[in-house]
Amino acid sequence: MKQLQLTPPLLILTMGYPGSGKTYFARQFADEYKLARISEDRIRFELFEKPTFAAEEFEIIQRMGMYMVEQLMQTKQTIVYDGMFLQTHERLQVQQLAKQNGYRVLIVWLQTDIETSAQRANQRDRRNPDSKYSFSLDRQTFDAVRSTLQRPHEKDSVVVISGKHANKSQCLTVLRKITTVYSENLGKGRPATPAHSRASTDRPNVRPGQRFVQ
Repeated sequence: MKQLQLTPPLLILTMGYPGSGKTYFARQFADEYKLARISEDRIRFELFEKPTFAAEEFEIIQRMGMYMVEQLMQTKQTIVYDGMFLQTHERLQVQQLAKQNGYRVLIVWLQTDIETSAQRANQRDRRNPDSKYSFSLDRQTFDAVRSTLQRPHEKDSVVVISGKHANKSQCLTVLRKITTVYSENLGKGRPATPAHSRASTDRPNVRPGQRFVQ
């Protein structure tokens, strides 16, 4: 069994267009490391029979998600929050909550070309575990949602992965970024070691009090 227990604890936010592969990554990463996962798709599925993807709807879903993540933060365990988080104020709200609860935040930005994302979002198959709670979007709705994208701030901790890559490759990229983020604060006089120079590249660097067990 693999575990990803970090000090301070980590909140992983997915970011990206509908159909970019956020749930594919989030579900498998959370399953691999036995992490709690919040799904905006699942919240929408439970609350709205025929969602419109309007701003008011997003606000309700985010309020529910914020409540859930705040409760999970009491565990001090790594959390995966599977949502779009396209707008700055959405990410900032979660980042502020994380700071109040002693969490770091890593934004995992899933990038997939627009045409592929639009096609995936329009052809949801509920038999697919990653589309089980998703609703199909027509092109007009997809374009309206993606037009709200605001790039992360330069000070945000962000890792970009392709929504077309295999999950193993995606996870390795994210783990390397986690290694870098936690290495930056190892202490004065102890420079961070680049992930690519370590003997093992599939696990983050850990300090006393942290565990990464396979």
